[in-house]
Amino acid sequence: MILPSMWTSIYVEVSPEDAVRRIAGIGFPAIELGTEHLEMLRDDDNASARIPAFGQTVADVGLKMDQAHITITVDIASLDDERRATDQETVLRDIDLLATLGISTGVLHPGGTTRYETLDDAPRHNEIRREAITRLARAAEDAGVRLALENGTRTFGPGGEIAWSGDAQGLRDLITEIGSPALGITIDTGHAILEGWDVAEAIRVAGDLLIATHIADNDGSGDQHRIPYSYGSKVDWVEVVRAIKEVNYDGPFNLEIPGERQRPYEIIDATLRKALEICDILLGEKIGPQPEPWEGD
Repeated sequence: MILPSMWTSIYVEVSPEDAVRRIAGIGFPAIELGTEHLEMLRDDDNASARIPAFGQTVADVGLKMDQAHITITVDIASLDDERRATDQETVLRDIDLLATLGISTGVLHPGGTTRYETLDDAPRHNEIRREAITRLARAAEDAGVRLALENGTRTFGPGGEIAWSGDAQGLRDLITEIGSPALGITIDTGHAILEGWDVAEAIRVAGDLLIATHIADNDGSGDQHRIPYSYGSKVDWVEVVRAIKEVNYDGPFNLEIPGERQRPYEIIDATLRKALEICDILLGEKIGPQPEPWEGD
């Protein structure tokens, strides 16, 4: 069953424990553990006690937590040997944390940039990325966790570099080449919009490899991370949901919407209640005929 889900970093300033309590109070049935909260838990001086206690808090408030975002700032395919090694070790620690919490899926940026010193760097970079993901996939298999490779954009990357932006077919091809059952795809709708994709078609191409979602809207001018049907939306959200159901996806319909932050908590709470209602309408396919465009008085 596809459940509306909220990424915990909507309340990034508070502890992960307080964030999940607040999200549960809004009424969301599921969460993605946001990368900032994952780091708080992983790097806590008393992590061995805090991590299972956090898991118990999630269970106590009745939330389903099947998805987490692996540390965002890593570049597992960096051309810098030292950074690449350090960042892969960070991901390995994240995988262990997910396994401890019983989280089945970690969203992972495939890493790498398209800004090379020379054209000769491109094939070497692709090889490095394949090697990195292969190594991490083996660790994920051993831990009983899956890694969902996320589509990026040409204007997003660790430290502001231009990130590799594989399309849905490119992600499928990479996963097929590696051949690990621990790998799948995250479709980030906001990134897809910026790349000019047909979002529903990208979901259909991801198909049986779709194991995670990042749901966000924008008007095409930037990665604004808004709730669906925000002003200027270019997405047929009804068709997106149909595509998700067609490929038999049964994970969280997870909203990643930092564009709705930086306002009083009471206003964020109200925005999330609206977001949950929109998700319920969409997932229930309760949308009827649309009004004709208004032509003015």
